This record gives sequence, structure tokens and C-alpha cells, in this order.
Amino acid sequence: MVVIMVIATAVYSSTNAIYASKLKVIIDEGFINNDMGAIYATIAILVVVTLFRGIGFFISNYAMRRISSDIVLVIRKEMFSHLQRLPSRYFDRVNTGKTLSRFNYDVLQVTDAATNAVITLVREGILVIVLLSYLFYQNWKLTLLIFALAPIIGLVVRVISKRLRKLAQRIQGNMGNMNHVLDENIKGQRIIKVYAGQAHETKKFNRSVEQIRNASIKSEVATSASTPIIELMIVCVISLIIWLLAREAKFGNLTPGEFLSYTIMMGLLPSPIKKLMRINEFVQRGLVASQEIFNFLDEETETTHVIANGNADMAVPRFSGELQFKHVAFSYADELILNDFNLHIAAGETVALVGPSGSGKSSLAALIPRFYDINAGQITLDNIDLSDMDLNILRQQIAFVSQDTVLFDDTVTNNIAYGSTPQTINMERVKRSAQLAQAESFILEMDGGYNSYIGEAGQRLSGGQKQRLAIARALYKDAPILILDEATSALDSESENLVQMALDELLKHRTAIVIAHRLSTVKNADRILVLDQGRIVESGTHEALIRAKGRYYYLNQSLASEKS
Repeated sequence: MVVIMVIATAVYSSTNAIYASKLKVIIDEGFINNDMGAIYATIAILVVVTLFRGIGFFISNYAMRRISSDIVLVIRKEMFSHLQRLPSRYFDRVNTGKTLSRFNYDVLQVTDAATNAVITLVREGILVIVLLSYLFYQNWKLTLLIFALAPIIGLVVRVISKRLRKLAQRIQGNMGNMNHVLDENIKGQRIIKVYAGQAHETKKFNRSVEQIRNASIKSEVATSASTPIIELMIVCVISLIIWLLAREAKFGNLTPGEFLSYTIMMGLLPSPIKKLMRINEFVQRGLVASQEIFNFLDEETETTHVIANGNADMAVPRFSGELQFKHVAFSYADELILNDFNLHIAAGETVALVGPSGSGKSSLAALIPRFYDINAGQITLDNIDLSDMDLNILRQQIAFVSQDTVLFDDTVTNNIAYGSTPQTINMERVKRSAQLAQAESFILEMDGGYNSYIGEAGQRLSGGQKQRLAIARALYKDAPILILDEATSALDSESENLVQMALDELLKHRTAIVIAHRLSTVKNADRILVLDQGRIVESGTHEALIRAKGRYYYLNQSLASEKS
């Protein structure tokens, strides 16, 4: 396709030389020598040339758009595939707006540089070569004067390029900031309204877009200032050449046709040179954007390869769910969370983690599906080191239900059977999972039942309904390991009772790690671990820990008094 574009562009651009040469024939042979046959033949040739010119223009533009679309498609597919393999640390470190900017703004800038700028370079570049070749052929001595401008143009381009690249970098950063502010405002619009933060957020957004505008204006000024300077120099040289040509024509060294064709061809030079100057801006933006994309693609991915087309229906071995932490050390953002941590969880055992905020509960749970890698020690599943397991196989063994329920803008069925392909969804299993999760009652009340769309992030559902749907999803997956991270902390009593009934079903016959502030959620656990500063300070059943009157006892008393 690239070759076709170049050939078509060359055909389009080279026709200018044919027009000029045929104009010379019409004047010298047709009008001066009164040869009407030459005029008719030339007109016929010009019609054919114009036809080929139009075909070349159409093909070159079509090819350019096709290449442009393909580039966007390939880059975005590659970037999204890479995004799926990035570790949690990346998302903790980089704001959403910057990532969105890479996919939207940066990809388009690279595409502009790779297509629009390239076709301008090819089309106008070939035209300049054709024009100069014709002029050189007609009068090489005078044409050499034009080449004297090359060093000056090169110097101007070099100076402007540095300025444009700095401005492009500034635009890139501000574009990421704008997307970040926009993303936060969409997600937090209720809080913004309740706390009357509209003016503050508007000021932040306006500052970002104003910075983008200011940088864009400066970029345009730099480009616009250079173009007329170069154009003026070209016109001055052309004027000098025309004056010299007129002298030669006066003394009979040039025919009227030669003079006119040479003059017209020279007059065509400023336009393509001006267009070539303009592409420098797009090239500089494209270079900066490509650097951002390469930086994104260079981000370290999760150490074990995730199967690209992996889904919940893949045949993977099922583990019993025995977990063991051996002398585990883990730090996050230079803060030590776990140090020399040891824990054994038997297959089918329910272990509850309680403790103050920052004690390491959620960090401990996040290490099991390897959202983060440990600094030292070993974590095993059925005596197999997690670092030696394919991430797809490991994560097939785990179901996850959190306080911040993640649901997708899709049907109830597709949310419950998430990870399965549409062809392999088992509706009986979907309905059974919904029944066990105490979710079927509200599902059947919806207009479309299991085919109802629940809206973005499940916005058409209440908090309790979202949690029960998330539990149904975990039941459908039927993984041997379950992680519950504050799954009932944000619910009212009625919703909590329904969710607790669903959790009781979910906890059966599987290894479970339960993180909860509400001690009512963990009373029935086989073992309760009290964590503090990344260490296990107490361990036992609810009754045993209450009798011991240690930290768990006082934590229980504190929560009971708050509830009353």
C-alpha cells in the first residue's frame, strides 16, 4: 500500500512538468509557427495527463487514509495488549488521564506524522524535484541560484525544530493533565456537586486547556514566522532569475515559450516549499508522541506471561487451595509492609484478617493473585511457588469480591459469567449462581431479566444488588480460592444480611481469605488473624480470641460500642 501511495503521488506531482513543457509547445509551435496540429495534439495529451493526474490524486489519498487507519489500528491494539499485561504498580503510579492521552492524542499525532506529513513530503517533495529538474534542464546556470538558498532554509528549519519539539512536549503533558481532570470529574461528579467543588474543578480544567491553547499558539507562531521569511527569500531569488531571463530573451537567447514555461515553473516553487515547511510542526509533534508511546510500551509487564486469549472456559488444572507464606517481605512505595511474614492456610480453610488500617490486610490478599510481586521469601499454592506459575493458570484459581464492586456496562448474564465467551455461557449455572447469591429476585424484576443491561459500573443497581451480583460472578467461576476484601463494609443492615447469606454459600468448600472491619462478617471463620504493622499479633477462633481479651477483644468491644 505504501508503494502504491508513493507511485500514485509521483504520477500526480510529475504532471506539472508535462503541463509546463506542453505550454512551451503551444506557444512556440502553435501560436508563433501557426501550427494548429501541434495545438490539437497538445490539448489531447493534456486531457490524458489530467485524467492520470486525477487518478493519481485519488489513489494517493485513498492509500494514505488506508495506511493511516491501519497505523492507528495496529498501534492501539498493541498498546491495549500491553496495557492488559501491566502490573498494578503502573496503575498506582500513573494517572488515568495520562494513559488515555497516550491512546487518543499521542496515537493521532504519530499517525499524522506517519501519513499526512509523509504524503505531503512525498507529494510536495516530488513536485519540488520535478520542478527543479525541469528548471535545471532548461537553464542549469540560473537554477543553481535556487540551490544557494538550501543552507539558509536548513538553518531556519533546525532552529524552528528545537522550538517546536519543546512546545510539543508541553502540549503532551497538558493534554494528559486535561484528561486526568476530566476523568476525575466524571467519576466524582456527585461528590463535586455535594461539596460545591464545581468552581474549583472548572478552574483546574480551564488552566489545563488554556495551557494547551497557549502552547499551540506559540507553536503556530514559530511555524508561521519561518514560512514567510523563507518564502520572501525564494521570491527574491526568483525575481532575480526572471530579470536575468528577461535579459536573455531580449537578446534572442530564449523563445517566448521557453521564457514563459521557465517562469511558470519557477512560480510554482514557493507553494510546495511552504507546505514542506509546515510538516515540520507535525513531525516534531509526532516524534514527541512516539517517544511517549515507546515509553508506555517499555513499561515493565508482569513477569510471567499472561495467555493473550485466556478466558474462564480454558481447561486449566484445579488446585486444592493450600496456601503458604514463607519468610515473605514486601514493600510498597519504599514503605515496608510485610517482613519475614509466615502463614499457612489449609485447603478449604476460611481465614479472616482484621486489624487497623495500614496493618497489611489488603496487601497480603493482593499478593496471592500476584497483583504485586514480593521482595523476598516465597508464596506457594499446593507447594508450587507462585512465581513459577503462569499468571493465567494462577488467577483461574482465584475469585475476588471487593468493597468497590467492579461491574461492566453489559447484561446481567455477561457480568455473572464474565471471562467466558458468549458461546460457552451456561445459563443454568448463571441462574444457579444468582439464586445462591440472593440476586435472582431483583434480576427478575428488571425489564429484561438476565438480559437486562445494568449501565456503566452497574449504576442501575443499588449497592447491595451490585455486591450480590459480584458474589454471583464468584460463584459462577467456582474457583478454589476466594478473596473477600471488605465485601460488606458499605452496606446497610438489610443488604448486609442478604449479602451475608450469599457469602455463606460462597465460602463453602473453598479456601477463603476474608478482610473485614465488621466483625460480624468474620465470627464464623475457621481462624481469625489480627494484623498490626505487617505482623500477626493474634490468631485463633472468635470465641478463643474473645476469651483471651487481647487486641481482638478490645477491637470487638470498640466496634460494638460504635454500633450501639
